[in-house]
Amino acid sequence: MMTVMRRILIALGIILAVNSCVQEQIPGHIEFDTDVIYVPAEAGSQHVMLNSTTEWRLEFPSSVTWLSTDLHGGKSNRRYFTMSFTDNPYTSVRFCNMKIYTTDKNDAKEFRVIQLPKRSIIRFAKERLTIRQNAGEYGVDFRTN
Repeated sequence: MMTVMRRILIALGIILAVNSCVQEQIPGHIEFDTDVIYVPAEAGSQHVMLNSTTEWRLEFPSSVTWLSTDLHGGKSNRRYFTMSFTDNPYTSVRFCNMKIYTTDKNDAKEFRVIQLPKRSIIRFAKERLTIRQNAGEYGVDFRTN
């Protein structure tokens, strides 16, 4: 009887010792320096740097087809992700709102990716045009893309 009681006490002591050694969880925190990331009109890719104390996740709308990432989350030792983007053939900007958050939902950062437009080129047929005061209409030939 005494040995059974001794074994139970030893087992309880081991369980209490193991439970007291469990590390306290540190709340997640993300460091991300910018609210806006500009990318060129030409197709390419770009690393985005971040720092997180815990695992993190990345979200953006699935309807955005011109932008993709190499991953949708990472461990705390992963300090970046890579964005890839297609060519922007339009004369207006494109944008995508993205969110990075810790898996414990303690911290989140939102930012916007803006892709610059292709530049419009307008070239006039003449380099100089003299316009007189109180004169009529003038016309100039031009080319554009």
